[in-house]
Amino acid sequence: MTADPVGWLGCLDDLRAVADRLRAQIDASDGTQREAEVAVKLFGAVMGAYLTHLWAEPEHPAFLPSVGYHQMYGTPNPDTIYRNAAVEGAGVYRISGRRGTVPDVTIMPFGGPVAGGLQTFDPFDLDDLTVGADGTFSVVVSAQRPDGEMSAGDWWRLEPVTRTLMLRSVSDRWGEHTEPQVAIVRLDTDPRRPRIDPDALQRRFRSYAMVVEGMVMSGLGRVARLRADGVVNRLVSVDYSGTGGGLADQWYQEGCFALRDDEVLLVETTIDPACRAFSLSLTDACFSTIDWTNAQSSLNRHQAVVEAGGVLRVVVGATDPGVANWLDTTGHEFGVLQFRWTGTPTAPDVSVRVVARRALDDTLPAGCDRVTPEQRADTIRARQVGMQLRARW
Repeated sequence: MTADPVGWLGCLDDLRAVADRLRAQIDASDGTQREAEVAVKLFGAVMGAYLTHLWAEPEHPAFLPSVGYHQMYGTPNPDTIYRNAAVEGAGVYRISGRRGTVPDVTIMPFGGPVAGGLQTFDPFDLDDLTVGADGTFSVVVSAQRPDGEMSAGDWWRLEPVTRTLMLRSVSDRWGEHTEPQVAIVRLDTDPRRPRIDPDALQRRFRSYAMVVEGMVMSGLGRVARLRADGVVNRLVSVDYSGTGGGLADQWYQEGCFALRDDEVLLVETTIDPACRAFSLSLTDACFSTIDWTNAQSSLNRHQAVVEAGGVLRVVVGATDPGVANWLDTTGHEFGVLQFRWTGTPTAPDVSVRVVARRALDDTLPAGCDRVTPEQRADTIRARQVGMQLRARW
């Protein structure tokens, strides 16, 4: 027997090399704090890559946890639960389950890597299916519509180059909706899964560390580009619909925030009546969404207070300003504002300006909604409950 017959020891060495390269990215001025955060990102990516790279097989698919709260990479929308299933474009699959009451449930097909991300195709919407009185549905997914018994009922066309199906479950009333239950099986192969193939596992181990590094470095790279372009304490529109997995009717705006201890950002806009949903969230310097369960680092249309005339004012900072619409940086002096707007014909005009914390009260209008420390604590506990009532796995 060789010293490393399936390559797992070499994979651990590769992960150590990734850790060394990530440590080299750490700003020395941020010291231990930043190193702790990068370490958590690395292990979150290890978790994510295990599910999507080591375990996932198109012959035996399942919708497994993807980018999300615990994986610590990417910029998941706090209102969305993401799951991925590995597939082959030439395969025949049945997707079935219960629709639930979550407002938006879609499945987006992805192909292989292309410039700027992954090849992306139009999403499938569960609301386009025949849903029974008991909430159940079933649809065959394949490149060509099957003949015979499988030709009856709903069918979705699968692009031949598809590699992954991403299930999105979106609710901006956390814990109040019933989550969808979705299963996928392959119909054109033997459903039995044999023992692990050592050769196949070795091939996956060879690229595992590269996948982990890519998950973390993609976020660092995005932040570096925003900083290099001078998008600091302001926003620019970003199109993620082509290769980034963004939805066609959703507008993205991003920009770095950079704040001293005595500064906040005042964000102001007017909500278009056509806007059916929005999500305002913060990320850290690694482009990972800041903990939205245990802090008010995100706001949606049901969490934010919108003033008369559709005016939305939000204060971004590390210290509670005592206003309802606070986005908590949780102590991060630098990170990214990421805003999503759904249903509007264009992205809104958003004003972002730095305000001295001592001048904030004089800057805000007299009618701005205020909250007490006790009310804020109650709000955060409600977030904790709402997120725990949602499916995380």
